[in-house]
Amino acid sequence: LLGVRLDCRLSFGTHIAEVISRARRMLGFVTRVSRGAGSRTLRRLYTALVLPHLEYCAAVWNPPQATLSASLESVQRRAAYTILRWQTPHVPRYRDIATDDLLAGVGWNSLALRRKISSTRLLATCLLPEAPEVPLARQLRLNRNGGLQPLFARTDRHRNTFIIRAVNLWRSLPSEMTAGLMEKEDIKPICRGAIPHLRS
Repeated sequence: LLGVRLDCRLSFGTHIAEVISRARRMLGFVTRVSRGAGSRTLRRLYTALVLPHLEYCAAVWNPPQATLSASLESVQRRAAYTILRWQTPHVPRYRDIATDDLLAGVGWNSLALRRKISSTRLLATCLLPEAPEVPLARQLRLNRNGGLQPLFARTDRHRNTFIIRAVNLWRSLPSEMTAGLMEKEDIKPICRGAIPHLRS
């Protein structure tokens, strides 16, 4: 994948650290240039300039480590707090607000949930009847009812790869939701309907 780095241990740790660093620098920049322009401007600049750093190919490099996931969330948490502080004058201190409350205040989903949705969307694309031949899709097998068969992993490294995680997410969704996947237009409503199930 263009722009995604693997280190000598075949880990995305170095890549994720670089993603966090770039996103933090960009957030600092958009915060400075939007100061005085209002929270709406900051929200738009965050969506246009910061979020792409945090989500490019995130379905593939989605970190299993809680520390890396928390570091990614800290960027969005800082953006949400700044927007909320610009909107309302009496906001508790940064450390006194739970992340879920901050995100609810600005109407955002967590980055972890967005990565789950992205993984679901990418897997659904691989499952389309007219989908091009993708090496990862060769591992997918359907049962007699049309549902995905589970994939088994012998190591933690394999268990945390995109294809294993995505199949597990897909299988956790109600069968009536995933059974209707026949064409590309079906993917968006499936992902939208999956949000409550993937939130947990």
